[in-house]
Amino acid sequence: MASLTDQEYVQACLTHCLYGDRPVPTLTGRLDWARVHELASQHKLTGILYCLGTERPDLWPPSLQQRLRKDYAAARLWGELCSEEVRRALSALRAGGIPAVVLKGWALIPSLYGGDPGLRMCGDMDLLVRPQDAARADDLLRGLGYSAGVEPWPGSDWRYGNARVYRRPRTPWPFADPFAVATHWHLLDTPYFFDKIDSDALVERSEAALVTGVEARELGPEDHLVYACGHLALHHGYEDALHRYYEMAALIKRAGPAFDWEAVALRAAEWRLVVPAQRVLAHLQTLWPGIISASPWEQISALRPGISERLVHGWVVREKENHAARALLAWLTMPRAGARWRYLLENAFPGPDYLQQRYGRAPGSLWPLHYLTRIGLAGKYAMEAVR
Repeated sequence: MASLTDQEYVQACLTHCLYGDRPVPTLTGRLDWARVHELASQHKLTGILYCLGTERPDLWPPSLQQRLRKDYAAARLWGELCSEEVRRALSALRAGGIPAVVLKGWALIPSLYGGDPGLRMCGDMDLLVRPQDAARADDLLRGLGYSAGVEPWPGSDWRYGNARVYRRPRTPWPFADPFAVATHWHLLDTPYFFDKIDSDALVERSEAALVTGVEARELGPEDHLVYACGHLALHHGYEDALHRYYEMAALIKRAGPAFDWEAVALRAAEWRLVVPAQRVLAHLQTLWPGIISASPWEQISALRPGISERLVHGWVVREKENHAARALLAWLTMPRAGARWRYLLENAFPGPDYLQQRYGRAPGSLWPLHYLTRIGLAGKYAMEAVR
């Protein structure tokens, strides 16, 4: 067998984890084990490789396994501490009668990682709730001691956004950032998608899941896959993250023959996520050929994105770090014209609490002076957006 690069070897290890009958290749050349560890850390795969090394101690030198063990122990400590927070939040929402759908990492830990939080590092928990349950979820989380950031005006998040982030300072807590819970009432943060993706239907189609021992919900596998494609594209700019592709492949493998590829194509078209689905799944095919059989792939490849989807997709991906451009896109794509003007007014002239949190105390406690600061910054951001 030809010698493998470090990247190819890491990918071969993942292939073995996905397909148990495909062995980890025998090495014919020397690998840079420090580089292997670097790649595993970069792609958030150290826990997976650590477990593989405990099963097959002949795969790599003890020095690498020792480094992987330290990484796993740190991730496990973080995961166990966070599990307590996850359990508290989910228990409160369940007791309050709110069907909460756990998204991404904490939904995957029990389903793909055997319930071991050391194998999948999660800095926060994302939940999808029905729009009509968002205010009640806010009350329940605040009752646990969580708090959210100050809004420009009360209710701004619910009127114009897709999510609200809550944090609860905890002592002792051995990490720099407190654990965060984000409640979403829309899957994606660009208003263009708000009326394209029906949150009520997502919750209705969701499946029962046991997360940290609490009964919760998770997206159906088809919804999860399309959402994962959209999230990787629009939130992470198609970052090269092997753990995300591994999780998509594992999701498909776990569902088996029951996986409904026709539903995937339907969701991608309905949610205006054709471009992300095609690009991400095409790369998934290059990593693990055959993970998508020929007929479903032909159906997905035949989809044609509309002009509006292509424009929004290009804008979001290109301007991922340009907050002024993203704010302009949010304003332009709000579903209702009346909401656009109210959003513009509220953000141009936010309330005193928001101004003082954002800019500090004004001279002589004359908080309206901060409007001058805000106008100056708005001009600066507008010029950046134009450039």
